[in-house]
Amino acid sequence: MNTLKSKLGTSFTIDTTSKTVIEFKEALIFAFMGVLRHLEQPNALASVTGAKKDSSCGVIYIPQ
Repeated sequence: MNTLKSKLGTSFTIDTTSKTVIEFKEALIFAFMGVLRHLEQPNALASVTGAKKDSSCGVIYIPQ
């Protein structure tokens, strides 16, 4: 953040959010990836990961 602030100068301000908000957004993303996995839809896109093709990654664990 310090490097970014120094590069942008005083004409820009950077607002940061709380750790709770960041962790909540991360939890939502992983939940959505789980739904896509359950639906057998790609949840890892080649355009984002740099892979050759989209894939469906992960394991769904259902405790007994």
